[in-house]
Amino acid sequence: MLKGLCLIKVTIFILCLISSLFACSNLNWSKTDLALEAGFLALHGIDWAQTNKIASNPDKWHEHNPILGKHPSHGDVNALMGATMVLQPLVAHLLPPPYRRAWIIGTTVVKVGCVANNLGAGIGWGF
Repeated sequence: MLKGLCLIKVTIFILCLISSLFACSNLNWSKTDLALEAGFLALHGIDWAQTNKIASNPDKWHEHNPILGKHPSHGDVNALMGATMVLQPLVAHLLPPPYRRAWIIGTTVVKVGCVANNLGAGIGWGF
């Protein structure tokens, strides 16, 4: 049962990633911007899974995101992470190319910090 559920989560994430990148590729983004965005979205998916793992184990870990609070529900995690998976590339699209790249790099650096912090806490990759 657990393996099947994990497979469903990974499949949903991959579909979200592909659809987001497909949408961005149709907007005449540079290959570099697309690659950077793919990196952000991959890290975002890992952070999403890790945050859901935190929500499942409030006795072991707590969330550091002030929007979610220390012990978020799965619904809150999924709503915020789903919204940011849509909003981050939307903001990037609305920005002119030099600012777009800075936005993508900046948000990716933040995600690297989040994922690294969670790994350091022993949460693993989340899936």
